[in-house]
Amino acid sequence: MDSYSIKARAVGRRIEGNVSYYFVMPHYISYEINGKEGRAAVVNGSFEINATDEGTYQLRCGNAVVNLTRDVKVENGFVNRTIRVNVSFIPVESYLKLGNSSYKLNFTNGTAEFTPRKAGIYTVFVDGIKRSLIVDNYEIRAVLDSNEVRGNVSYLFIPPVDVEYLLLPLNESGKANVVNGSFSFKVGNITAVLLKCGNAELKLDRNSSSALLDGLRLEANGSYISVAKMKGGIYVSVRSHPNFTTVLRVYGLDKELEAVSEDGKELYLRTKFSNGIQEFLLEDGSPNDPDGSANGIFSLILRPKRAGANISLNESKGKEIKQYTKPEEVKEILASGSGKKWRIKFYKLDKIENFTGMVQLKNGLFVKEEQIGEAEEIKVRSRLIADGKILVELEEKSGWVRISVELPKGALVKEVLADDQNGTRVIDSWYQSGNKLIFYDDPNRYYYILYGVPPWWDPDGVAQGYDWHYRVPLQLPTLRKDHTIWLDVNFNYLLSLLNVTGTFDPNSVRVVDDQGNLVPKQEFVPLGSGIGRVKFILHKDLGSPSTFYIYFDITENGAKPYLNTLNAGLDSGTLNYWTYGKNPSTISSIIQASPPGPYTVYDPYGTPNYVTDDGNPVFGGYSLVLGYRTPSGSEDATSTGEDTWAYYEFTVPADGGKLYFWYRVESWDSANYDYFRAELRNTAGSTLATIVNNYNPNPRNNYGTFKDSGWRSVSFDLSPYAGQTVRAYFLVHTYSDALYKTWAYIDNLTWAPVNLASSLVSSMVEGFGVHVISPKGALSYGPVKVEAKVDAKPSSVIARIYNPLGTLVATAQLYDDGTHGDTVPNDGIYTNANAYTLSSGSPFGKWRVIVLANDSSTSIYPGYSGLIHIPARPYEVNYTDFFNVDETYFYFRPVKGTVFEDREPLATYGTEDKPMSNVLVYAFKDNGDNVFNPLDDILFTWGKTSSNGSYTFSVQDGRYFIVVNSKNLTAELNSGHSIDETWAEQTYQVEWNGSAYVGKAKYGGIDPTVSDSCLSLVFMDDFEVWQGWNNYGSGSVAQSNAEFYNGSYSLVRDANNDPNGGYKLIGTT
Repeated sequence: MDSYSIKARAVGRRIEGNVSYYFVMPHYISYEINGKEGRAAVVNGSFEINATDEGTYQLRCGNAVVNLTRDVKVENGFVNRTIRVNVSFIPVESYLKLGNSSYKLNFTNGTAEFTPRKAGIYTVFVDGIKRSLIVDNYEIRAVLDSNEVRGNVSYLFIPPVDVEYLLLPLNESGKANVVNGSFSFKVGNITAVLLKCGNAELKLDRNSSSALLDGLRLEANGSYISVAKMKGGIYVSVRSHPNFTTVLRVYGLDKELEAVSEDGKELYLRTKFSNGIQEFLLEDGSPNDPDGSANGIFSLILRPKRAGANISLNESKGKEIKQYTKPEEVKEILASGSGKKWRIKFYKLDKIENFTGMVQLKNGLFVKEEQIGEAEEIKVRSRLIADGKILVELEEKSGWVRISVELPKGALVKEVLADDQNGTRVIDSWYQSGNKLIFYDDPNRYYYILYGVPPWWDPDGVAQGYDWHYRVPLQLPTLRKDHTIWLDVNFNYLLSLLNVTGTFDPNSVRVVDDQGNLVPKQEFVPLGSGIGRVKFILHKDLGSPSTFYIYFDITENGAKPYLNTLNAGLDSGTLNYWTYGKNPSTISSIIQASPPGPYTVYDPYGTPNYVTDDGNPVFGGYSLVLGYRTPSGSEDATSTGEDTWAYYEFTVPADGGKLYFWYRVESWDSANYDYFRAELRNTAGSTLATIVNNYNPNPRNNYGTFKDSGWRSVSFDLSPYAGQTVRAYFLVHTYSDALYKTWAYIDNLTWAPVNLASSLVSSMVEGFGVHVISPKGALSYGPVKVEAKVDAKPSSVIARIYNPLGTLVATAQLYDDGTHGDTVPNDGIYTNANAYTLSSGSPFGKWRVIVLANDSSTSIYPGYSGLIHIPARPYEVNYTDFFNVDETYFYFRPVKGTVFEDREPLATYGTEDKPMSNVLVYAFKDNGDNVFNPLDDILFTWGKTSSNGSYTFSVQDGRYFIVVNSKNLTAELNSGHSIDETWAEQTYQVEWNGSAYVGKAKYGGIDPTVSDSCLSLVFMDDFEVWQGWNNYGSGSVAQSNAEFYNGSYSLVRDANNDPNGGYKLIGTT
């Protein structure tokens, strides 16, 4: 008689295990799954089953039976909320997919977590098992009005069922049903209410910053708003501190509104309307404030917009600016900041060219600053709290401030938010100057700066086609589309700022807009010595200041193709984008993009017969030539004369501008016979205006002698044709006889130009970057895999690995060719799967990996060639000093310990103590307060003790709390006794008494059946009195200034022996 036992596990798409026996080795094992049966061979006691079905597998061999399940469980979730995927087997291949994007899932102890940033229908794939889940995004909009809360919840996929609420200060909680997206419930004498539904949360104060009326929602963040319905419109009153500035937003509109005062006068407020939402900029005390005083009140009436009234920012920014004949001062403030007193004036400008000495704020106003004295330094603390988010904290709060914050390399600010107990409001009185942000405010204490580093532009993918290695930002002001933007740039100087030498490639210059798209119409005109003119047509309206980038390169990094999609000045050397012709079409006149001469021209009838024309353009390398600049022969003779013509078609900006060009006429004839003519025409060919009328340097009938007019400039007002597509039309007419040649040049055609040379932020010139992907976190023994993603194709990628002692232990090349562990060749991800090997002799601690993505440049300083230096930084090869260098850390450091039942003597580990196996042990990383709190501290890792009670973790640098879940511990009892006879269960903690570590009773000692809680809950309310507070459970409550907040006390509750710990339901704290 034998007895079998089965040990097995499911790994990926297989089940593997072994069968133990006493006498007779089995030959096969049987299994059943979903009604299907099969069997697998047992070889030397081991077996393997191909397991592709999901469900429960029953394994049978002799008298042994084992069940194994292949299952994946995941539930629907919300944006920015952690979602867990649980599996019942050991996964091998797993990933998450949304649309065409895939993300790898990393499982630990059967669980993978991810935090979705987008709503949508996701699919989870784990070893052939597929699960779908919905990630939704809820938004609550509500108002607290008298004794009722009313609102609605928006959603994308799954209708919400109810909204949870907590009434303050009563601490009464409940739920309100959501019907067709709306909800309402009655409230009593409260000051505020907290609402929660899915991932949406909202706090409403009795003094609300929002209001609902007739299906519209009005908001003025940081201010109190009241509304009332009146005949023909809505009366709105916004209240805050004197001199406040806020944005009034109206949601739910089907058409645009206009703003008027109570006596019916139109208010020229800055406004924009889009997607059913309209914004109005309210500035207390400004010329647009109906009461004209800075009294903290701004009242207005909103009504349906009449034709031509209150032109919106989106529709006519330029027209709004043009109504002022000179800069109009709209506000002046006195502010403190950076140890100085400042006089700051805010202006509206009539023309965009007139902002010399000023900068434009995000809200569209221009600002001029003047230092007027010294001031006490305002203590400002700023720190990076997340990728793309900086927290700024002021220690003092008094009067207007001018705050300067240094930004990370390459950062562009998107939004500035002020945060206080009344909510969050947007600050739009800011501008960015290089790597500094300047903003003004009548301050809060806390601010958030949201920024991004624009992705590196690459039209065809990294390592594919052409890659660019340098860029410089260009900050554009508020501007209407179709303006000509131009600036002269010294690219050799920009390269010198990066300490890079190489041959500047004039064909490499590209202008990329604030969305990462190549500007459609652009050109670069080289002027020599690395200097040239960048010119492009603004292809979209800019409702606020925006940042474009100019990309460029050196020939050593690979020559780039020539690009000229504008060619208004013929500098491509072709007639591209021009339309041209002759009448009659058979005549021998010329139409060319003409390079400099000299050209010898012969006329058999003129004086002299030969002339030498230098043919020099007024700007750049080419100009347009029309007419008979022929080396021999004479003009054609026709019955009506000959016309040689060309035109360039463009759109006049909505705010007008001027047309500029240069022309030069050379002739033996005179104005009554041969002439040059310039017109503005519409797209049908009809003449709108004559700009140059029948010109020849020989007047009237004074023909015969050669004359050269030289270059002449023209400017012409395009305002009457604002918004129209027109043609700049040029013509050379020659008389019907064959006598006396005439020709003309046209050059440097420009319309509505804006010179932005002062807006080039040379100090923020950048090189391409490299981003280390791995290694990160904690590593165990074995090979170290290094992966890095580059922004542009490098000449080489090198990884330097340093041990915790600072010793360079390896220099490894990374590859993007499908070898050395590289998964996909030529995808811009460079890899070496065996860059170094951690062995038993490797020192524990924090290891450093530096990756250098070299280009083909030569450094000004020996030893740094291929590296692109960050201006004004030291020369240490790390990510803070060089653009194409990145670094990471990994940790090779164990934390070891033992969990045991402590027997007398206590707080020591001796032979009398009993190790405890299979106990869950957690490592929490301290949040910085040196106090363990599971709500605030971060769960870093966890595991179970071995048979001898030991555990081992690899952790990063920092302070950690090693925590044991006492619910998993069962102490031994004396024989014949039960847990019910135990008086108390006590948790001890080892503490330092100044000279030694000693054991001390820390938690519990009351109920042996309840898990001890080490939690202290701190409520940052104005806890000056005990009224309205009740204590639940066995913990104690006390008044404390440990979390002193705005000059008030806080409530502290210790929750020892509370089975719920700190995880309390709303309203039962």
